[in-house]
Amino acid sequence: MTISHEPAQIKAAHERAARRPLTRQTLHGVWPALIVPWTEQDEPDLHRFAAEVRAYEGTGVHGLYTGGTTGEFYAMDDAAFVSIAQTACDQGHQAGLPVQIGCTALSTRHVRMRVKWARQCGADGIQIALPFWLPLRDDEVLGFLVLQSRFMDCR
Repeated sequence: MTISHEPAQIKAAHERAARRPLTRQTLHGVWPALIVPWTEQDEPDLHRFAAEVRAYEGTGVHGLYTGGTTGEFYAMDDAAFVSIAQTACDQGHQAGLPVQIGCTALSTRHVRMRVKWARQCGADGIQIALPFWLPLRDDEVLGFLVLQSRFMDCR
């Protein structure tokens, strides 16, 4: 999957965002979960989604988040995931807001692919959920997180 080249204005917004990385010290405040609208054809409605992201500009929120259950991570195919992540990052950064992308998926390999794509889109932060289809022991939780962290830019 390739990420499209971006106009100069969006590229500049991504560069500004990259200069203020999210850390344990800077990640705080209110982060609304973006709700992804879908068309009658079961495609993300990117026009309405972009308007939703832009509506948070100047509201006092500290950043934006998508890719969780309100964004229907489980319903996104790869193309939808990338277009939603790209739209959230482009519009959020233009509004001066950092963006976290949820990269939960049904396999460890697919989580890593989503992390890669989210980073290419300009995500400021990544969130993943633990495997939810079976109970995990503490050592399995730790093993999963260690394995995933090897493939992420954990700042």
